This record gives sequence, C-alpha cells and structure tokens, in this order.
Amino acid sequence: MVDRTLCSSVAMCLQMAPESFVLDAEGISTVVPDVHHDPEAIAEAVDACPMGAISLLAEDE
Repeated sequence: MVDRTLCSSVAMCLQMAPESFVLDAEGISTVVPDVHHDPEAIAEAVDACPMGAISLLAEDE
C-alpha cells in the first residue's frame, strides 16, 4: 500500500520494483494491480522509500 499523503514522488519504488509501481497523473506512486509482485523487490522498495510511504499488508488486508 502507498500512503498518498506521504508520497513525495521521489520514485525510488519505481527503481526498486518497476513492475509493481507507477506514478499516477498526480505524480503519486501507486501499486500496479494484477501483476506478479516480486516480494524481494517490494521489500527493497519499502526500505528505499525516503518518506516511509509504502507499507506491506497481509494478504487478507
């Protein structure tokens, strides 16, 4: 999940997991739906986000 109030469009997530994130029309990162998300790349994106805007959710959330 990307917290839109924290994302500042640095786009580190796109560098770490380009198949999983895109910038929307407002320049805010969003998760790409219905693709294979590499767990290791996602974890790197979470760690790389300077604003702490990306959170991992359990599958049932």
